[in-house]
Amino acid sequence: MAILVGTVLVSGLATMPTLCDCAKVDTPLDIRGRSPLPLIEGKRTEWREAAAAEMVQDGHMIRTPGRKYVAYDGDPVEQLVDMRGEPGETKNLAIDSGHAAVLVEHQKLLKDGGNHLKPAPKGRGHRRSNNGNQ
Repeated sequence: MAILVGTVLVSGLATMPTLCDCAKVDTPLDIRGRSPLPLIEGKRTEWREAAAAEMVQDGHMIRTPGRKYVAYDGDPVEQLVDMRGEPGETKNLAIDSGHAAVLVEHQKLLKDGGNHLKPAPKGRGHRRSNNGNQ
């Protein structure tokens, strides 16, 4: 986890908890997302270092602040792009040996996927704290 102030990655999993926070209603305990409202309010808080996604064509993606890594089931071609330096996503860094360490890091993040996004533990009441799961 990282403690960030400024630009952060927020996934679609944050939609329900954010709406609940804004409406000041309880967030269901089985929701995996976490409201970014404390970040929006300018509070320093622990937050995710990456966001994961799955695509319709059996593809999987992990997005970090600087890079995006994409892999498809059964396809040996991987994609790693520099989202800051080349946001058009036309240069595949996965085939460049100079980016091998970054590629391995993103492969590991994707393998972990959303495993760190667990539902809040039962018995904590109906409202999750902002220090809970993302």
